[in-house]
Amino acid sequence: MKIRGRLDNYWTEHLRRNLDGVIRDGAHGIRLNMAEIAFLSSAGVGLLVLFHRKLKAIGGSFVVVSPSDRVKEVLDLCKLSPILLSAGKPVVAPVHKIEVRRFSTAAASFEVIDLAAAKPLMCSRIGDPGLLKGCRFSPADCRKIAFPSATFGFGLGAFGESLARWDNYIEIDKDLKDAWGIPALRISMTHGDNEAALMQDAGATAAEMLEAAGAKDIREQAGVEMPGMAIHELGTARMGNDPTKSVLNPFNQSHDVKNLFMMDGASFVSSACQNPTLSMMAITVRACDHMIERFRKNEI
Repeated sequence: MKIRGRLDNYWTEHLRRNLDGVIRDGAHGIRLNMAEIAFLSSAGVGLLVLFHRKLKAIGGSFVVVSPSDRVKEVLDLCKLSPILLSAGKPVVAPVHKIEVRRFSTAAASFEVIDLAAAKPLMCSRIGDPGLLKGCRFSPADCRKIAFPSATFGFGLGAFGESLARWDNYIEIDKDLKDAWGIPALRISMTHGDNEAALMQDAGATAAEMLEAAGAKDIREQAGVEMPGMAIHELGTARMGNDPTKSVLNPFNQSHDVKNLFMMDGASFVSSACQNPTLSMMAITVRACDHMIERFRKNEI
């Protein structure tokens, strides 16, 4: 399998679904060509490790072949190159012959053609285009098309709060350094019982919603993703009034280093299921107003 572009949080989820589909179709040996990947996020790294473990557990294999310089740099930094990179020769993607698939219903006939990635999409006009002007369609111009029940499907996903626990922390790695020789962070993070129970409940609730909406063949799959899948890291420098229990005061100012302000997600004491970006912006504006006022009073 060959992928290209950026493997950020959004496209990592797409790749996960595709890899799951490939495995369901019976492939237990996957070689992922990443020669054209320009960006590899922590979510992408987590996905690679996840599928390596999945396939290894069933006697299969998952390796990265022909990594780009950026991919190689990230995997080296994470010390995952010996695990994920293939020692073999780069794999040349096979050339697939384009085939036309045809199927018909009582109302229409369809042709499905798999196009090359760089080939533009061609559209043919069918019917009277004049009806598009002024929305002059009438019931007589419409046709009802019935598809087999298994033709289409959709799913519901859920996000939930990850509770702050003493078991989750960060520290300075004693051995690992980044490309500039700066000691790297070592992250210790696992999901707890509350997160597992939350997602089980979310799965059951989603199934109830789908059933109430009339969906058929409902398949419930509930479980927590690997930490790092949703990249909105929060916490580690929590906000609070008590210097013995928090790092920052209510204005994102360090209790111990008065000229240090941390205006990001580090001040959060927990993580909700919503995107925190707007909250980060709000507390940053609030902190900046406070900083300007203190600066005018020569207090910082």
